[in-house]
Amino acid sequence: FIAVQLLGTNIYLLSTFGWAIFFCLGVIFKRHSSFIKSRLTFWLSFLLTIVSLITLFLLLGVSHKYYNGVSLFNFIPKAISDILMFSLFLNLAESTRFFAYFKKYGKYSLIIYMVHAPLLSASRAIIMKFGMMNELVLIIILILIGWYGSLVVVWLNNRFKIVRFVFKAL
Repeated sequence: FIAVQLLGTNIYLLSTFGWAIFFCLGVIFKRHSSFIKSRLTFWLSFLLTIVSLITLFLLLGVSHKYYNGVSLFNFIPKAISDILMFSLFLNLAESTRFFAYFKKYGKYSLIIYMVHAPLLSASRAIIMKFGMMNELVLIIILILIGWYGSLVVVWLNNRFKIVRFVFKAL
């Protein structure tokens, strides 16, 4: 990750290996889930996420060009917010509707993961061609498109064999 950031490379390598660090963090978080689940970790990561995002916005502004990829500038806020999300989901009571909703789609996480990036990239390009300049509105719209668009693909996957063929290993 650091070598890719410091040495610079083409966009394809950066896109691939820039995010690899988060897969490694996921493995580490899983191994230390009791630490991640603690209330102290939750509240500390919540506070640090807020502080780091505010700092990032003050230093770099709100332009999407600083937040799409992983860079030395935005790595810490992203890593801390990952700890926050792991802690949040580890502490959710399994009886809540919120937990049940996301558990229902957990088995489709690979499809959602594979679909969301190109869907968001295409959607962002289309929305910006129409002149959408409010970054906050753009973020909210893209979150909704990314999630519900991915769920449409999950539905298509469950409904049509040809789509299922694309997402299932042979």
